[in-house]
Amino acid sequence: MRHDRVLALAAILTALSGPAWAGDLTYQHHRDGPDLLERSDGQPYWLLLGECAGFYGALANVATSEGDYDRDLAEGVRYFNSALARLRADRQLDRAGAVALLEPRVTQARRVGESSLAQASGGSLTPDQILRSTCGSVDRIYRTAGGS
Repeated sequence: MRHDRVLALAAILTALSGPAWAGDLTYQHHRDGPDLLERSDGQPYWLLLGECAGFYGALANVATSEGDYDRDLAEGVRYFNSALARLRADRQLDRAGAVALLEPRVTQARRVGESSLAQASGGSLTPDQILRSTCGSVDRIYRTAGGS
């Protein structure tokens, strides 16, 4: 995959971002952290997890087998539930308020993911591998930071 494609996909997480509130648990990038998350520095975990929910929704929508669909859909639901719990804890929102704030971000990430996957054209790293890797890194770092 060309370097510019990797950079464009890495920018997906940043493109959908919004400002963090003072009470939000945020991602803090370290020099030895994943390069793909460098642009996510200072972003709230609820937003990053919500974007991953959308990306896994996109992966489920383009799944090549029923098993892939089931696995990707389950991962998307898991990321959504994690994002929802983090958002509710950070901003002291009820479920309806948190869903109303989170859902448009998830939908936008799903659309961006579907577009990236549709434009894929070979290479050593495919968009689905980059999205899975990036979301896996978000998940691992979030759990280390005290998320559940």
